[in-house]
Amino acid sequence: MKEKELHNWMHYRATCYIAIFLIMEKHKGVDSIFKPWLDLLPNTYLDSPLYFSKEENNLLNGSHFQARIDDEFAAIKYDYSVVAYDVPGFEEEIPFEEYLEMYVLLWSRMFSMEIAGVGETTGMAPFADMPNHDN
Repeated sequence: MKEKELHNWMHYRATCYIAIFLIMEKHKGVDSIFKPWLDLLPNTYLDSPLYFSKEENNLLNGSHFQARIDDEFAAIKYDYSVVAYDVPGFEEEIPFEEYLEMYVLLWSRMFSMEIAGVGETTGMAPFADMPNHDN
């Protein structure tokens, strides 16, 4: 996948776009300007409700959280499938599990922000999120 293809993806949700960009940066290894920050990020995301076991999920039955988690997982799968449909070879280069991990990481670290002349959007400020996390 080439970086120039990213410019055509503006119709996807911001988290999808940023997740794919950061995965591509991670794949660059030492050639990525983001490597120092990417190296500080966690390797596991098991504390996210998207990774709860069946028993943990059962504890949420009857709450609005279960429906919200199910809706979010469906949206993540949908975004991934749309990109996979639009970009030949995407699924081979970025497996769903890798996409899900980056998405969950972003979900816990993205900010809503107001940009003059643009309006409200979502984004990241590398290192700004570190006080909120153990890693």
